[in-house]
This record gives sequence, structure tokens and C-alpha cells, in this order.
Amino acid sequence: MRSTNFGAVLVLGALGLANAYLVDPPTTAAADTVSDCSGWVVTISSDTCSSLATDNYISEDQLKTYVS
Repeated sequence: MRSTNFGAVLVLGALGLANAYLVDPPTTAAADTVSDCSGWVVTISSDTCSSLATDNYISEDQLKTYVS
């Protein structure tokens, strides 16, 4: 019985963390940003989809699925 209660506490504790970012954003994030972000990029005017994809070791197609 005791282990069952302990398991429920762990599950409830994990659910409470579900709304937190995995890594805090470096600036204010938009309200509709997904909560399970594990990395952030602050863009500058010279950034392109190609440069962002290359810098983050993903394809442009993958980048476009993340931002849409």
C-alpha cells in the first residue's frame, strides 16, 4: 500500500512540472509557445531559415515544422 501511494505522489509531482519549460527562455516567450522546449534561439536580422537549420544541426524542413 505504501509503495502505491508513493507512486501516485511521483506521478502527481511529474504532472505539476508538465507546464514548466524544460529550459527557461532567454527572453519573454510568446504565450502560445510549447512548454516542452529544451532549447531556444534568439534570432537576429541576418538569420535565415538555412542558417538557423545549419546552426542547430537540422534540415530546413524540420525547422519549418517547429515554427509552424
